[in-house]
Amino acid sequence: MPTIASSVVIEKPVDEVFAFVVDMGNEAKWQSSVVEAELTSEGPVGAGSTGREVRMLMGRRVETSYRITEWDANRRYSLESTSGPISVQAAYTFEPTDVGTKLSLSLEPKVGGFLKLMEPMIIDMGQRQIEADFKQLKELLESGG
Repeated sequence: MPTIASSVVIEKPVDEVFAFVVDMGNEAKWQSSVVEAELTSEGPVGAGSTGREVRMLMGRRVETSYRITEWDANRRYSLESTSGPISVQAAYTFEPTDVGTKLSLSLEPKVGGFLKLMEPMIIDMGQRQIEADFKQLKELLESGG
């Protein structure tokens, strides 16, 4: 399946953007499809940490569990789904710029079964959703929210 990718420049320092994005309690503030999200592992967030989220996708509640596979604070983190209807691998990167932080996301969804027929629509919806979410994140962080 093709990769979905997007980036945004946020006029805030890398450490602030990273801290906000990795805090699961903030997901519903900037990702419109997220209904709830929680860390399911103990201790500080890092490689090996696990989480769970519920999203509304195409009018249905979809629960997904995931595991953080890579953690480089203020630079990059990656995760992969461990349950749910769509297998996902995602990588977030955080780069300093002259005005703040460039946040990039590369997402590789993999669908099977009857959903395979919907692959082009899933890719298109995913691309539009990420771009809208990044716009919301930028507005939220730059306004001090």
